Parts: sequence; structure tokens; C-alpha cells
Amino acid sequence: ISPYLHAEIPRRQAWLRATAEGKPPNRFRPLSFAPPAAWTDIAVDYAPAEMAMPCLMPEDAARFGANWQC
Repeated sequence: ISPYLHAEIPRRQAWLRATAEGKPPNRFRPLSFAPPAAWTDIAVDYAPAEMAMPCLMPEDAARFGANWQC
């Protein structure tokens, strides 16, 4: 399984759960190189970027996910 698909599965599960409950799904779609995240109906909680993973500078983080950091 690719790292991208591994990270994408929780997003798809959250989408399906929200749809099944009649709620609007979180339509945010992360970049393919984003670190793994926990998805809820309204937020994305990224795991900290690890060694050799891309990370964002604080001034750019708000555009991609405020808690995606090194």
C-alpha cells in the first residue's frame, strides 16, 4: 500500500461516516505529501512531520493545515 493511500484511507472513512449520518463531509483534500492525519467532520489533526518528511514553515501552515508542522 502506498504512503499516499495509507494516509488517504482515514479521510475517506470520515467522508463515508459523515455521508451515512446525513452530515456534510469535510471537503478539504490534503496534498499527497501531507503527513498522516486523524479526520473528523470539521477538522484535520495532522501527525507531526517526521524525519525526511516535508514540513511547512509557520507562516505557510494556515494555507494547508494549521497544525501540519515539523
